[in-house]
Amino acid sequence: MPPIIMGSGEPPIHNSESPRPTAPMSLAYYQPEHFLNRELSWLEFNARVLDEAIDESNPLLERVKFLSIFSSNLDEFFMVRVAGLREQAFGAGAPQDPPADGLSSLTQLERIGVRVRELVAQQYACWNESIMPALAAADIRLLKETDLSIDQRHTVDDYFRQRVLPILTPMAIDASLARERISAARETAATSPDRADESLREIVE
Repeated sequence: MPPIIMGSGEPPIHNSESPRPTAPMSLAYYQPEHFLNRELSWLEFNARVLDEAIDESNPLLERVKFLSIFSSNLDEFFMVRVAGLREQAFGAGAPQDPPADGLSSLTQLERIGVRVRELVAQQYACWNESIMPALAAADIRLLKETDLSIDQRHTVDDYFRQRVLPILTPMAIDASLARERISAARETAATSPDRADESLREIVE
């Protein structure tokens, strides 16, 4: 083994692959304004999905798909992330540690509400003012009941009675069941029938 010479007074030579010593980062770096809020940042990601639906250079049906992705993303966001924030803000559990950005749960909920309203307004404008007219120009239309012929109404009625009605699960909700849970990610229709209207009795029963 060759002798090890120490105390030569020369500065140590660092290999380019060896880690260099770093100075500790100043505590001033860890300030709330230096961090992005996770939930608000996610909304901006979903806004980029909406931008793809608004972009008229994209194929029409791709724009429809982006619009549906935006909606499904927003549904999951409220079911998971907003639900978690509401639990922190209004739940009976122990107080949660504030995130790095320093925003309280209530403040996050308020800012989420403002931003989501802006995005949903853009979504409806995109659908009603841009995509629906473009679909109609391509001979793809969403028809209301009043737009259907008599034969078309009979076809829709037969389809409902044969395919849809057998798989419906009716659930009566009154004042004692006002907080009845409804399954997530399923189509749900709520009606308030007029008992004086005899024509509704067959459907209600």
